[in-house]
Amino acid sequence: MVNRTWFDTLYTENYERLKKTVWRSLGSEAIAEEIVQEAFLILLCKIDEVKGHPNCSGWLTVTVKNLMKNEMKRAGTKREVSLTSEPIDEKAYTEMEKLEDVLPAGLGDDERQILILYFDKQLSYKQIAEKLKLPEGACRTRLYRAKEHVKKIMLKNKKSCDKNGSWINIWAGR
Repeated sequence: MVNRTWFDTLYTENYERLKKTVWRSLGSEAIAEEIVQEAFLILLCKIDEVKGHPNCSGWLTVTVKNLMKNEMKRAGTKREVSLTSEPIDEKAYTEMEKLEDVLPAGLGDDERQILILYFDKQLSYKQIAEKLKLPEGACRTRLYRAKEHVKKIMLKNKKSCDKNGSWINIWAGR
């Protein structure tokens, strides 16, 4: 099971810093928020690997920089992003908790499905669109909205912290 305090602390300590880094590089707060949220969802997919990492904040930073690089390629922007860490070991991916078990309560079935297809199954937008029988643009929109909903749930739960600062019921009550 996910250690909520560990995740909450990592999120609280790194979210704003990572968002500012992306915002400065890409110039868009909305894209910055989306990239940072995607990095935390990737972290949930690879929770066991990251918990054993000697520098979890550094792991998140590299993940965000890789996502930024992908966004710049997609957008046609030719800015360089330095990557200062080794590639992530994919071996631990098969031994971790399933994403569907750690997604927050309050997501609809369609949102869960598209998040799992994208992050857990690692399908492309085109593959997801074919599987769901949707246009690719609708698939991108649904994925974006699902990630925004996860963010909204996480931020809502952040406001109702216990006295130790950990988030209450963020993953409970599916």
